Amino acid sequence: MFIHSPLSAALVILDPDPAHRDLTLSEDGRRVGWTDNPQIPPDNLNKFTASQCVLGWEGFTSGGHYWEVQLLQRGLVWAVGVARGSLRQKGVMRVSPEWGLWAVSWWWGADGRYRALTSPPTLLSPRQPPLKLGLYLDYEGGRLSLYNADTWEHLYTFNDSFTGGLRPFFWLDEDTVLRLV
Repeated sequence: MFIHSPLSAALVILDPDPAHRDLTLSEDGRRVGWTDNPQIPPDNLNKFTASQCVLGWEGFTSGGHYWEVQLLQRGLVWAVGVARGSLRQKGVMRVSPEWGLWAVSWWWGADGRYRALTSPPTLLSPRQPPLKLGLYLDYEGGRLSLYNADTWEHLYTFNDSFTGGLRPFFWLDEDTVLRLV
């Protein structure tokens, strides 16, 4: 389902259908983490298979929307943003706007840096590591802005032309736990 409104505070609920089998969602759909007992899912064409990702239940086709994501436990990899409803979920996924995904990530690699997942990735240098991220989507304006929601430090703004539905997007590794606030 997609929401049509000029401006709204988004109540983001996680969608269990596309969630990777290694992820577990809370009963209220507001928290996601790794599971020690992955389930063998039914053959679901919409389920992520190679990347530990989950999408928001509802998406957006117009208007302005704001939501926050709290990092309860930061692992080696996480990313938050928005994805086209048609984002490829089977096999290896390309993580960039050209492939329908606009997100900021933490990747523990050699430099342990924050990145905007552009092509090539844009390194970010926040003054302090964000524990809560604010996301503001201006659909018609073609902007997705991400902030440290505790300090209101601007992290990055994607500028693009959005078409079709966009859904909140989350990617996490086995040590990461995210909660929607």
